[in-house]
Amino acid sequence: TNMKALEVLDFSHNKIHSLPSDLYDLKELQELYLNSNELTDLPHASDLPFMILPLVRHLDISRNKIKILDNRIGLFTGVEKLLAQHNCIKSIAEPMDTLTKISYLDMSYNELEEITPDGDHLGGCSSLTYIDMSHNRLRSMPPSMVKCTDLIKMDLSYNFLRELIGRVFAMMPSR
Repeated sequence: TNMKALEVLDFSHNKIHSLPSDLYDLKELQELYLNSNELTDLPHASDLPFMILPLVRHLDISRNKIKILDNRIGLFTGVEKLLAQHNCIKSIAEPMDTLTKISYLDMSYNELEEITPDGDHLGGCSSLTYIDMSHNRLRSMPPSMVKCTDLIKMDLSYNFLRELIGRVFAMMPSR
């Protein structure tokens, strides 16, 4: 592609079903807007190990048809703000530990029932300051929240929470 210096790419409000492989040639890309399309997933990292976009800081995949977040999100290792609201995400299937710079995560209005069976899928996201998982189907707080030591705002409203786990708050450091 001749647009290798492109820093912002906005494909929002289209009918895109999948991402072209030459998108990953845009190594200077810092903001990628894919919201309001028909994406069902992202390219799989094991299929495309050379297709990493390390400079993308802002990734908007909201209002698509994505069902699962797994290591595909790891293609965007430098992401700081991830907007994934209004999808069909039922679970975070694998650790998000490659997203060490993420500070803002919005996964509201999905179908999340659990963050992880083993409790550590947000563990690598210690720089999170804002997390919104409202309007989902969560029955308990994600245990890995204790590792989100910079968290300022957490929204878990409109879920199916039955109890609050006191040790989660006790282990969070005070500012």
